Amino acid sequence: MQTEILAAVQQALSASQEVFLVFDRDGTLVPISPLPDATSVSPLLLCGLADLVSAGAHVAILSARGLTCLSRDFPSTSLMLAGNSGLEIISAEKVYFCEARAAASRGLISKAREALSGWLSPQYGAILEDHELSLCLHWHLVPMRFLPEVFAIVDRFRSAFGTLSVRTLPTSFEIWPPVVWDKGFGLEQMTAMLRLKRAPLVLYAGDAEPDEAAFAWVNAHRGVSIRVGSSRKTEAQFCLSSCGSLVDLIAALSLLRS
Repeated sequence: MQTEILAAVQQALSASQEVFLVFDRDGTLVPISPLPDATSVSPLLLCGLADLVSAGAHVAILSARGLTCLSRDFPSTSLMLAGNSGLEIISAEKVYFCEARAAASRGLISKAREALSGWLSPQYGAILEDHELSLCLHWHLVPMRFLPEVFAIVDRFRSAFGTLSVRTLPTSFEIWPPVVWDKGFGLEQMTAMLRLKRAPLVLYAGDAEPDEAAFAWVNAHRGVSIRVGSSRKTEAQFCLSSCGSLVDLIAALSLLRS
């Protein structure tokens, strides 16, 4: 599979086309952990991304996590970082973007976090992540006997904060500002921020349902889409078995680019 991906990128390079490599964080570059704060980005991976930049590629991270978290994990000034699926972006040149309706909702998101924190008993074991422009309520560690109470709290939240969007994922709830947005919109904005004279070849790697919109966008723009760690039905053109396989691909891409 790696050979086919490299061939697709090589074809773009032979046509002297710019290459824009975009990676999701959790489950793609970094294995998923039961505790979100327990995951970390390895020095080896950071070196691999730096090698891609040194070889002339444009490189970005596109994640549901907040921009503050991404800036801590990826301190290199040569990467574009896009948090909250691209609602907030900072380019390698330090050009900053924040979707206007999301920015206007910061106060409401903060109030929502305070409300949920007060309603959720510590005994539930739920994890509430603050991504600044959005929230993520993880319930995968909640004991079965408490799940009805946690789900009832989410229903109560929907009634109290009706303007916010609650997205149901397999092990969590994502709470979003009133903005129609997905990672496909994020990629559109990120590509525009590159300000290239010619549309680049975009390669995107992700691992989960929220990444499907990005795969669809990449496919529509004749790029390379990769789903990591899953054999389920996907829009992605290619599949890799694990985060380790993607790290190996990053190393191969840097050599190809050189």
